[in-house]
Amino acid sequence: MRIYKILQNLQNFAKLQKFLDRGFQFLEGKSNRLTSNPMLVDFGGKRSMTHEETNSYINQIFSNFSVILVKERFDESLLVMKNLFCWDYQDILYFKPQNTFRRPKLVENPDIESLREKHYRDFSPFDYILYERATEKLDKQMESIANFSHQLQEFKRLRETVGHVCDQLTEDSESVNHKIFIANLNFSIGGEFCVKARRNLLDYIQLFKNKYDET
Repeated sequence: MRIYKILQNLQNFAKLQKFLDRGFQFLEGKSNRLTSNPMLVDFGGKRSMTHEETNSYINQIFSNFSVILVKERFDESLLVMKNLFCWDYQDILYFKPQNTFRRPKLVENPDIESLREKHYRDFSPFDYILYERATEKLDKQMESIANFSHQLQEFKRLRETVGHVCDQLTEDSESVNHKIFIANLNFSIGGEFCVKARRNLLDYIQLFKNKYDET
């Protein structure tokens, strides 16, 4: 929390710009090969690839994946996946429990944001190509789905309602063993969904580890 307060109070853009310029120098050379384009590497790409090889690999990614989720448009991405795979809302539903930690928002400085984006575009150009191609693909898929805007509104309302209902339950609640019907949405979920949705990432990793050890 303290570091956020420090950043919020940081007003001297000239000094921050100097820090970013010098910091970017550290990323040149060997370290650049170790840390640049992390999204592309997550998709199996190699940092040693040439520009031509990288563009060819990105084309291969988009020919192999029916859907690529975009974090900033997560609900839209899930809805596209739901429609393509003929899933139900239960298959993509999620919510953030009330006790989830939320980072405080920093005071945005347009000059700093622009400088940071420029540096990162220079440092990880293929990640930006991958991201822009993903958002372009998502836009086209959304346009091809009938009543997508209505579906998105319904999904957001469903998420909000389910989150409110689940926040009222505890693991000891009798409701956990019964279906929860969401009024006016013709939708119901089992109370156990709420219990599972509260688990954080580390709990799930431990759960999967335990299941693996049992096999």
